[in-house]
Amino acid sequence: MARRSLLLVLCAIAPLTACATPAPALVAEAVPAPTLDALPAPETPAEAQIFLSAAVAALRAGDNEHAALFLDAILGSDHLTDRGRANLYWLLVDAHRGRLAARRATQIDAALVDALGGFLVAADVIEPDPDLAARQVEARAILTATRLRVDPVLGQSPEAPIIVEDSRDPAGLIAELRCGPRAERYHERAVSSVGGLESRELVCAGDGTLRTLWFDLSFAR
Repeated sequence: MARRSLLLVLCAIAPLTACATPAPALVAEAVPAPTLDALPAPETPAEAQIFLSAAVAALRAGDNEHAALFLDAILGSDHLTDRGRANLYWLLVDAHRGRLAARRATQIDAALVDALGGFLVAADVIEPDPDLAARQVEARAILTATRLRVDPVLGQSPEAPIIVEDSRDPAGLIAELRCGPRAERYHERAVSSVGGLESRELVCAGDGTLRTLWFDLSFAR
């Protein structure tokens, strides 16, 4: 009864056309996400539409945790097109980023990692438009930046380069990286290419430390 009441209240306060405002990117080690009781998947397309309305209303109200519950439930159903699934995963990304921003978190958590991965898998089977392609670049950048925090080898040499799928990936990744005691951005100092590899020399805006990342552009589009 409590779940149904919440659903009806949320559906009453907003239409089905909202988009969440992305929260600041988070690029730290994964930590466990808080857990709430999962909702059952909607049984009919009409119920899925109600759940989606509830998710959008929750996002508009800043209730990101409940928005994520409704979105997870819809994603567990069979009532989505391929493009609809990709779009819902991106709403879920926004919900988790909003949740972390509200907590002033400086670490990305497993729920956001899963949402980003789900989005990339879903987006890979549909024809991308400019907006979808930009979101793919952003998703890969966040996930790769997270990997760089815990993988001491990735990108550090020509023998272990970061695989580039889109020519915008290196710039997107560098925009997600943070450095120094105040988590500031890097600036590019030099770019050089050798065969299908590219190296980018970075300078930390905060403390001036240098870092070089290697990228494999062989598969870039």
